[in-house]
Amino acid sequence: MKIYKLIAVCLAISSISFAQTTVTARILPIPGDTITFVVDTNFSSVKVTPAGIDQFWDFSSLGVITYRKDIYREPSQGQGSASFPMSNLMLRSNGQERYYISSSSGLNELGTYTQSGGPIPGFGGANIYPTIVKVLKLPLNYGDTYTGDIPNLITLPSNLLPDSLLNMLPLKFDSFRIKNVQSIEHTVDAWGKVKLPRRTWSVLREKVVTQNKNTVEVLIGFIGWVDVTTLAEPLLQGLLDIGTTYNYRFWSDEAKGPVLSISADSTGNMLSIQYKGDPFAVSSEDLNFGRVSFSLLNNPLYIGQKPKISLNQGDVDIWKGVVSIMDLNGSVLRVFPEITISSKEPVELNWTGEVSSAYIIQCKSSNNQVYNLPLMLIGR
Repeated sequence: MKIYKLIAVCLAISSISFAQTTVTARILPIPGDTITFVVDTNFSSVKVTPAGIDQFWDFSSLGVITYRKDIYREPSQGQGSASFPMSNLMLRSNGQERYYISSSSGLNELGTYTQSGGPIPGFGGANIYPTIVKVLKLPLNYGDTYTGDIPNLITLPSNLLPDSLLNMLPLKFDSFRIKNVQSIEHTVDAWGKVKLPRRTWSVLREKVVTQNKNTVEVLIGFIGWVDVTTLAEPLLQGLLDIGTTYNYRFWSDEAKGPVLSISADSTGNMLSIQYKGDPFAVSSEDLNFGRVSFSLLNNPLYIGQKPKISLNQGDVDIWKGVVSIMDLNGSVLRVFPEITISSKEPVELNWTGEVSSAYIIQCKSSNNQVYNLPLMLIGR
């Protein structure tokens, strides 16, 4: 009898181990990818559950406030590329360029570049991290942990500081800098399924805890940089302490970028929610049949013209599947059930729209992976 109980326990453990998701390097973006996320500000339906296995999170009531995009390009296309010669991937988001080394072991960040200019003189330029920072470990499994520190420096001329602080120092200095260090701890603390408005995903949940610490340093002649945080803190009225934030990233092995990301402060108050919605549920690259991407040769399209789709050079020369034309609400306007697209010759779709608007051309492969191409139709 004991042996049967032991076998039953082993089978139960085995079934759990097979059910959980492993996230692999095939989710990594490549230059040319643009990943679109839906942003919502309605936090009433969002509850962060404790750590654990085989969970189900129902976020199907999330809505749409706006969209945001992560744009990945070749590092050579960035303004700060010369400062990051080892990089093979650049992310352009929120007015900043982030430079990475992408490999089968994950995504490692080298630093950032911010365009100079604006109201603060001297602000901008390259921020090269002293050590490479791992921002995504791969393969990713339940129970994995890893850490990293991201330093951010803002160097400014001394005349921007108040005289009260300048008079506290026995020596004059030329410039000062605010140093922000983000100490980040990653823990894959749960796995299960997450239900979003148009799809349910098998996921790992990664809890990311970020502790922020700010210091003020001044440059004094031959001495170098001196920490004056203790003197500056009373004058800056607590602005140097920006506390701890929490981010919960839900990763699927079927999509690039987290399918859901929830940010909260140290008190549990929700700060932001973004997720993969429809028709932007999956990356524009097939994850099962090699690297594939498409281009619309005539976009924007004038009323009366027919759209043409080209297969970009990648791991495959021919793509076969179903092509649909939809409006932004997801309503299907036209279906082409058997389409073959090659890298040598574009395909013209026998459709001419009548209303100036934005549309989605959706290419669905035989393994149900989806590529969404935004199309703008305008009048003459």
